[in-house]
Amino acid sequence: MSQNRRENFKKLVRLARLAALAEQLEEEEENANKKRRLWVRDWIAKRQDQVPVFKEVEVEDREKFFTNFRLFPEDFDTLLAR
Repeated sequence: MSQNRRENFKKLVRLARLAALAEQLEEEEENANKKRRLWVRDWIAKRQDQVPVFKEVEVEDREKFFTNFRLFPEDFDTLLAR
């Protein structure tokens, strides 16, 4: 490559790096401006501390009960009764 072509190539590389940096900065700014959402299950939002959590989950969301405890509520109650 001639000296002139090398210099042009170096300039193009610098421009590409600057363009990538500008794009990254724009994405970061967009992400910073997004409002964060908080997802809360209904039974958690109305939760009162007097009742044990596992009882609330059992009544309000059987699927999540099984997911979290890996037991059906009936089996869980049997284990508690022992």
